[in-house]
Amino acid sequence: MAPSRNSRRQTSSVSVATATLDAVIRAARRDVLDLFAKSAGQLLDAWFESAALKAAFGFDAIVGNFASPYTPGSAYVLLHHVFGEANGQPGQWGHARGGMGAITQAMARTCAQRGVTLRTDAAVARVIVKARRAVAVELAGGEVVEGRRIVANVNPRLLFEELVPPDDLDPDFLARIRAYKCGSGTFRMNVALSELPDFTALPGGTAQPHHASGIIMAPSLAYMERAYFDAKTTGWSREPIVEVLLPSVVDDSLAPPGMHVASLFCQHVHPDLPSVAPGRTWDDAREEVAESGVEGLTLERVARQIVGPRAVHVAREHDEMFDAGSRGGREDARSRGAIAGSRRWRICSRAIPAACCFRARRMAIHRRRRSSRCRAD
Repeated sequence: MAPSRNSRRQTSSVSVATATLDAVIRAARRDVLDLFAKSAGQLLDAWFESAALKAAFGFDAIVGNFASPYTPGSAYVLLHHVFGEANGQPGQWGHARGGMGAITQAMARTCAQRGVTLRTDAAVARVIVKARRAVAVELAGGEVVEGRRIVANVNPRLLFEELVPPDDLDPDFLARIRAYKCGSGTFRMNVALSELPDFTALPGGTAQPHHASGIIMAPSLAYMERAYFDAKTTGWSREPIVEVLLPSVVDDSLAPPGMHVASLFCQHVHPDLPSVAPGRTWDDAREEVAESGVEGLTLERVARQIVGPRAVHVAREHDEMFDAGSRGGREDARSRGAIAGSRRWRICSRAIPAACCFRARRMAIHRRRRSSRCRAD
């Protein structure tokens, strides 16, 4: 029995739809491969001609990442920074009203309401492991705090190299942890200002849309690449990449009336400065590096705080992402141990340091939107 004309049409429609779907899937696969294998520079060069526009997007490929925008894999870092949303607005970054300390204070209040005991100044000396399980922590003063679950939020190398006894870890796992790539190529300056910056391109001392945006000092991808190689070979960028943020424009709780705070996110500084500048350390170079970060900026400074590259971040490379990192998917009862406090890191809430985590849409993209405000109470 020959198929009817309607049946042939339906079969043809299904074939066309299947071919279209296959083409979409192939294109999506190519896009994913590009994002994970290519550099941000390659991707942006293929889509845009304007150096300024490429720089505006390219900044998100190297922010907090000791790399060139032409480093393979940096396209994923760009993708990573456009994920998410703030207050229901996709792709937006938000500012925690009251500073980042407001978030931890809200967490502390919630914990207190649920009967949690919070202890500060309780430095942990080691994690106690029994029968392949972390069961307690020993504080620096000798006190032992037991728990059914021991949770850590510290850098894995600090945890597994210094706090967990090596005999309680799988040798292969420990070897991978010792090879764990982490280090920061950034330094920050938190600056107290007597007035808002008055920019030549957009003059005016009253708050304007660009004051509530991320202001990036990096005119091209080539400039960013030079800043990286400069730091890689000499220790720090003589012409650094700088993002200026003025969170007090959207949150007046951060500064006295009429005054403001600025956060300068500067790159790059070599994570291991003595390796490329023998005899130099961050402690003796910090002022010199800081001055290079503000060169060309006219800021009415009242005071400043310099936060160096010792804040540790995981390397943003493919072999350290997801479950492919130095843990290698080999977590077991021995490697799940953790600590109830840290001997190196403390949480504090201060007006100026809290300002350094404000992010807004890039003004160079010409999308001027009000910064989202997130209450933490």
